[in-house]
Amino acid sequence: MTRIQFRNATSADRDSLNRIKRAASLVSDEYREALLAHPEFLLVPDRQIDSGQVVVAEEGGEIVGLAAISRRDDGLELEGLFVDPSRWKQGIGRRLVEVTVRQRSEDPALTPLHVVASPDAKPFYLACGFKIVGDTDTRFGPAIVMRLDPQPCG
Repeated sequence: MTRIQFRNATSADRDSLNRIKRAASLVSDEYREALLAHPEFLLVPDRQIDSGQVVVAEEGGEIVGLAAISRRDDGLELEGLFVDPSRWKQGIGRRLVEVTVRQRSEDPALTPLHVVASPDAKPFYLACGFKIVGDTDTRFGPAIVMRLDPQPCG
């Protein structure tokens, strides 16, 4: 198995990013019907790619996952995390979370990471150390508000 590398997405990656986001988004029944009714939400926004918000996980020249992250007043927001379903449970999602926080934070040891997660993604985020801080409704249905607090050093 070749080593996974992480880099910023480019516009040349758009088709691969959209393929992975679509495949990962439609695995679960949770939001499938609503997403298929609004296929524009199955695409990685050009603004995220063009502004350098998207990090890809690449193995052997093939993109296997992506994370979109942005800044907010109280830390960072994980706007999207998608891994090719054939590569789930291999640590790629967890590594994308770690890498994006390190790359995007001025001080990773002090920066919380926020995410609005589908109920199906709850076990993954809990395993990564996120805590539930609330719930919310999205245009696609109920979701969970979660936060990953920085780990103090020493």
